[in-house]
Amino acid sequence: MTEHRQSSSRFQPTRRRVLHWSGVGAVAVLVNGFFTSPALASSATTATTARARHGLSADSGWEFDPALGLFVQPAVSTGTAISWDFDTDGDTEGWQAANGVAPLEVADGVLRVTVTGFDPYFFAPPVELAGQRDRLLRIRARGTGADRLGLYFATVESPTLAEDKNIRIDLPMDGEFHELTLDLGALNQHWRDGTVTTIRLDVEPAASEGAVLEIDWLRVEQLGPRLAASIPGVSRGSVRPGESLDLSTTVSNVGGDAAAAFPVHLTLPDGVELTEGDLETSLPSLAPGDEAALRWTARVTTATPGTATIELRAPDAPFQFGALIPAVPDADLADHWSAHGVKVFRDEAGHVHLQNPTVRLVLLEGPSGYSQGRIDIRAHKRWRSLATSQPLTWVLARGTTGPELLPVVPDHATLRRGDPASVLLTGRVRDSAGTTWSVRLTYQLGGDDAFVRTSYEVTPDRDSDLLAFRAASLTAGERSFGGEQDMALFPGLEWLVAGERSSSTLDADPPHNLRPTPHPLKVTVPLMAVVKDGALVSLQWDTNQTWDGVRRHPTPRFASPNWIDGQDNHALTLFVPDVPDFVDENAGWATATPYRAAAGRTLRVEAEIVAEATGDVLRAVEHWYAVHGLPAPAEKPFSWEEELALVRHAYVTSYWVPEVKGWPHVYGWEPKPFVPLAAVLQIAGLLAADPDERAAAFGRVREFVDNVLEVNGPDALGDLDGAHITMFHAPFYLGHLEAALPRWREQMAELRATQWEDGSWRFDPGDDPARQRLGEPGAEGSGLTATPAQRLLRYARLTGDPDALDAGMRAVAYLEKFAVPRAAQTWEVPVHTPDVLASAYGVGAFTEAYRLTGRTTYLRRAEYWARTGLPFLYAWSDPERPMLPYGSIPVFGATAFVLPWFGRVVQWNGLVYAYFLLELVDAGGRQVRFPWRQVAEGIVVSAMHQQRTAEPAKGGYPDVWELRENVPIKNVDINPEGLAKPAIMLLGHPVDVQTVLLRHGRDVARLSTAAAVSEAAWTGKRLMATLRFHDGATTQLMLVGVPTPRGVSVDGRSLPLVDSLDAEGVAEGWKRLDDGTVLAKLRHRSRSSLEILS
Repeated sequence: MTEHRQSSSRFQPTRRRVLHWSGVGAVAVLVNGFFTSPALASSATTATTARARHGLSADSGWEFDPALGLFVQPAVSTGTAISWDFDTDGDTEGWQAANGVAPLEVADGVLRVTVTGFDPYFFAPPVELAGQRDRLLRIRARGTGADRLGLYFATVESPTLAEDKNIRIDLPMDGEFHELTLDLGALNQHWRDGTVTTIRLDVEPAASEGAVLEIDWLRVEQLGPRLAASIPGVSRGSVRPGESLDLSTTVSNVGGDAAAAFPVHLTLPDGVELTEGDLETSLPSLAPGDEAALRWTARVTTATPGTATIELRAPDAPFQFGALIPAVPDADLADHWSAHGVKVFRDEAGHVHLQNPTVRLVLLEGPSGYSQGRIDIRAHKRWRSLATSQPLTWVLARGTTGPELLPVVPDHATLRRGDPASVLLTGRVRDSAGTTWSVRLTYQLGGDDAFVRTSYEVTPDRDSDLLAFRAASLTAGERSFGGEQDMALFPGLEWLVAGERSSSTLDADPPHNLRPTPHPLKVTVPLMAVVKDGALVSLQWDTNQTWDGVRRHPTPRFASPNWIDGQDNHALTLFVPDVPDFVDENAGWATATPYRAAAGRTLRVEAEIVAEATGDVLRAVEHWYAVHGLPAPAEKPFSWEEELALVRHAYVTSYWVPEVKGWPHVYGWEPKPFVPLAAVLQIAGLLAADPDERAAAFGRVREFVDNVLEVNGPDALGDLDGAHITMFHAPFYLGHLEAALPRWREQMAELRATQWEDGSWRFDPGDDPARQRLGEPGAEGSGLTATPAQRLLRYARLTGDPDALDAGMRAVAYLEKFAVPRAAQTWEVPVHTPDVLASAYGVGAFTEAYRLTGRTTYLRRAEYWARTGLPFLYAWSDPERPMLPYGSIPVFGATAFVLPWFGRVVQWNGLVYAYFLLELVDAGGRQVRFPWRQVAEGIVVSAMHQQRTAEPAKGGYPDVWELRENVPIKNVDINPEGLAKPAIMLLGHPVDVQTVLLRHGRDVARLSTAAAVSEAAWTGKRLMATLRFHDGATTQLMLVGVPTPRGVSVDGRSLPLVDSLDAEGVAEGWKRLDDGTVLAKLRHRSRSSLEILS
């Protein structure tokens, strides 16, 4: 995720195994977003062909499509729109090389493509394809030396080739031929909605020189009708006797041809009466893209849950699905409360209460047992309901005729008093195959806890196929605040504010936006949380718990508001088995393959339900840390000394380009004279224990500086470009500070010139169509303002520039309006998208404001922005992924809406955040309330695990680490500047210039030096300070604000007054500039005494 990405490709979820259902008796039942099937006429089968893996069924059964989140009919081809067979030697059939590839060759029945340069791609001849119909891509090909293919296309309606019209083709590059089939219209709406005129194939990644691709044949076929059934909705999360609810579903034609009309039949369970609609109805003929909504209203007369089924009698592929009617008892709870301790008791109606002064769990007893749980908090001298759970659990198992949904209503409760107190519920159900499933639900609460610990267990008495066992789950807001929220958080995936919906297209296009049931590696901190009106409710768990003694990762399911069920609440659900081996992403149960539950083996899922009177959604993250622990940094793969040796090697050898006398930002990219990188090498050289390594580092720096002075002049040593972490430190180490000052002044003036009157900086996409889609001109976001604000305030602290100070302080005042970090990477990411880099610069801006003013309100705001970065960091470990703890997700969204970053570590973002955390710790000292240094160290160690330790690019680290594949992106390795800076700080050495503000009356003196400063004082006539630095090293320093300086001495020796600190032969000296600024050049001891007289 570099600023200079040349091209990117689109992520396409791949299918592993698909559970197919066919036959008139197939029934899919939904509860809290889950499809289940208690009456399947034909047994499930597992598809293994490439067709099935890419969403195309080999038989007539419906299947779950993770990209749509729906059950769909199989895709059926009705003919070929266009094909290329490459059967004639020398005939490319109109395909042409375009960039980075050798001339195309056809021989032995294949089109051969050889990559010769950067960003390789080639074109098909012009086409005219009706995207709604002509959309089934079939290809047989093989390749080596790359990762995948990307298909770019243009349409009549959208004639430019861009990232929004890019489809990822996951061709295994193993040298073997593979046949793939993709529904291009399902994967990209521009294909589906347009007339396709241009097709381009890219070999990816962009740096794949030497890769070879051979295509045996490629064709685009026409798609026939294809029905999709939406998730059936039940309008209430809980329904009491006498209340009504709506049942609804939508059937759409996602195919390329018209679908015929067919009848629909509704069946209601006992105790549910139809009041609106007909049990027998029909669905009209549906043209491609059309949909039809079905809706019924029914009244419930019982407190016993039941199942409604809807049968779609579609020609050749009938299908049934349904929804659980969540009937619960009516209950009017008394206001039992005690100001001290934890209580557990039964009330007069038999309901069980587990409560302390601030939180209570009530287990409501109905005719058959305990059928609903309710979570309340104490607020304003009354209990306030936050969430419910109904039924408390269920089992989805394979019966004699197929899957069976078995709601469990525990009928026995054991109350245990003490602190903590607990409740144990037990019950059992029996499926039609004769398996008895015994369930134990435990709830525990301490006197001071803000959370209820839960343990959900199920044990079968015989070997059985399990499709789902639901653990602790909540319908937050049910019968209280409803589907509204002030903020909601699903770390790694969602950060919502009022009025927003999870799985929306604000940050990613379909299908990447759909993320209710994610792969576990996409969840950074295992929790789901909702805040409304000063109250927080959260469900959280340890993703590494072994729920069957071996397997990890219970599966979360999140919908806020509950769009999955169409209910006025928020769905926070946890179940097993896990994604992806059993459960497809976005599914609600094991749609890939059943889990074989062994007789007598208990499955156990533990979780915490948090309830607190707070409007701060980040408290959920802190509760997770309180229960599960702030993760320790991973064990370092090598020592700090070896890390610095890698940094030196990168700049002395790996990344150095002698012809340019500079370094590339990314290995293999265009090298430039990036001054900040020379400063990093100088510091790393100072820290070298080996004299030869130190000499090599200093020699390379000298070679670089001499060339910059010759080619660009001394002011170029003030260049700030080329660094992820911008600093003004280079001339303090490298010299020519006097020449750098005007350059900095000019750059800061340019920043101020683009500031708005309200103190902000706003989004300006210019004339770039791709950027124009990322946000409206003038769009706001914290990162757009925090980034320049931090730089201006740092410059103001260094120089005392009043204009920079005013601009920076107006900016931090403007930033007070924001709570969610966004918009720090708008060169490629939507303005709206939550962004860890915005967290980093929020920390940096407010830390600088605190350093300048000493006001603790700014320190607290810096800490707030530090807290906003935590949801982007992995809080758990994986034995196969040592880089996982504190690996950093860059954003909760996608580049250009089409390249998603979920489950993809971009550590340079985290390293910038780590650097500003260390600045916060340095500025705040003991006033800082959280162990941010540990967080920063964890981020740096994660980067070390990703770092290249062999050529090429030795010492660099990858732009992206693909967590699912557990590999770094190929050939995009960033130089180690962003890693070196926080690593050196962790070693206790300053990296940035150390600026000390000294006050005498109303006057402020600013002493800036590369050395660590202590014991600094200013009497008005004399300024004294102790400088700690590397013995024998020479640096420059700056003093601003001391009037009429008369002399500078170091360790008792007076420095000569000189015309230029950088003139040949000047080893030490000092100079006063026209504006009163004092510059000095000095040779350090390990501890030096500085004195300046005025």
